[in-house]
Amino acid sequence: MKINQASRIAKLKKFHLQDHFRVRFLTASDLTRHLNVSLSHAYRLISGESTLTDTQRQSLRCTVLGAAPGWPEGWYFDDGKLYGPTGRHFSPNDLEHYEFTLQIMRLYELDMKRLVAKVNRLEAELKEIKDNPFRVYVNENPKPRYVKHLRIIK
Repeated sequence: MKINQASRIAKLKKFHLQDHFRVRFLTASDLTRHLNVSLSHAYRLISGESTLTDTQRQSLRCTVLGAAPGWPEGWYFDDGKLYGPTGRHFSPNDLEHYEFTLQIMRLYELDMKRLVAKVNRLEAELKEIKDNPFRVYVNENPKPRYVKHLRIIK
């Protein structure tokens, strides 16, 4: 590509395509190639006179941005690899164990709910004990060495 041709392309108005994570700028010829529309319609899309239909927008997201159809924004394919919204690459091995990971996360969530309920119950008991103070008397007579007698005095 010659230098003056590259600067001419850089100065062209471009269509702005984004999905909150990645941005691409498409020229009119790019739009005609991806959407199979006329050049004049592509220029109307760039200027804002026309808008994309939902099907055209989804098609551009899939072909240009590599977005996975039906997935939330941010998930995309690049060179045959799957990337998440944070930019992390997922290998096929990761995807095989994805369901197992979800099951473990659900079990941890259930355990956490049980623990939170237990902590709340114990905090309520502790509050009740603090509201009704009592003293503990420990008899330390050396009768049997391994048994201590408790007497609660209110």
